[in-house]
Amino acid sequence: MRSRRPRVPSTMPAKPMLAPSTPLDLVFADYLADVEGTLRALTFQPRKSHLHVLHDLLDAKLHEEARKEHRMWRGPLTLTDFTTDNVNLVIKDLKKAHIYDARGKAIAARAVGTWLATKRKWYFGDERFPVSVLFELPIPPMKAKGRPVYRDDELASIRAAASSHPTRPHFHNAAHMIDELGVRAGFEVMTLRLRDVHLPKRPGDVGYIEIGEENTKTDAGARQVPLEARQVIALRTYLEMERPRYAGDDSDNEPLFLTRDGSAYQYSGWASMRRRFKEHVARVDPTIKYQASRNRGTRTARLREKLQDSEIKQIMGWSTDGMINRYAGEVPLETIAKKLSHPSPRAPRLRRAG
Repeated sequence: MRSRRPRVPSTMPAKPMLAPSTPLDLVFADYLADVEGTLRALTFQPRKSHLHVLHDLLDAKLHEEARKEHRMWRGPLTLTDFTTDNVNLVIKDLKKAHIYDARGKAIAARAVGTWLATKRKWYFGDERFPVSVLFELPIPPMKAKGRPVYRDDELASIRAAASSHPTRPHFHNAAHMIDELGVRAGFEVMTLRLRDVHLPKRPGDVGYIEIGEENTKTDAGARQVPLEARQVIALRTYLEMERPRYAGDDSDNEPLFLTRDGSAYQYSGWASMRRRFKEHVARVDPTIKYQASRNRGTRTARLREKLQDSEIKQIMGWSTDGMINRYAGEVPLETIAKKLSHPSPRAPRLRRAG
């Protein structure tokens, strides 16, 4: 069997700026340090996580390949292990189970390869025209449609799981209620600040959540998301009955959701909490394979029954109509017929919460 171990390309410059033996984790760390100020936080944090996991998966995969070929795997990973063939072994495995993880890690790896070439640190070809060593790495295409939406009975089970959580029921209930609004379940929810939440103070007020440019994925993502009765009740209960005292010193940017010791969540900790909640949902209802991001499609499908596409884009933080179709799929014929026979009445004007 042909070895998966890469060689330093013969077209590399005689004295590359990085030695082939440079540890790959240091290469990733240098890349992240260089781009942190140029990428949106919602892009940077997932990319950092993708590269961290990619490093570990690549190490495990090359160890497995070496065992198949009856070789000793020397480890740890170095720059010479960062090749299209090697990385693609990991991407293909991920693609079978989770297209979004596969796509995210392929994009992150390609970005590092491009950065290395641009900085003249590691590349193919002539120094005047450097080419990324991963320029041939395929990026798995996005699915034509998003994940299936949750049925009403499934949402009821998920809400029951959140409110029956053994340690932090009000926290999980509030977090899930925010998810049901279609707010992005990762960085957007994690970085919500206390001052971003505007609860209604009087009957007739409109409560809403403010999503800032620094907390979202695109320019269109900066938006105001109106709260409904479920979210208002869940947030008030969490704030009044379970939210710990903030342990930080930046009161202007105090996070809405805090760890049990009152600290701000880090991306890895937030992802770990989400995984544990997924396991809890499965214990409550084994038929549900919970994914928080499915709430965006569910929310979009529900909004389609009430709002125009321009209003849906405004609430969800999208700039194109195509995102509505990708997340919610086609509108069922029954829904169209119902809207034609029962047009929605004009909504009353409401005051916005201060």
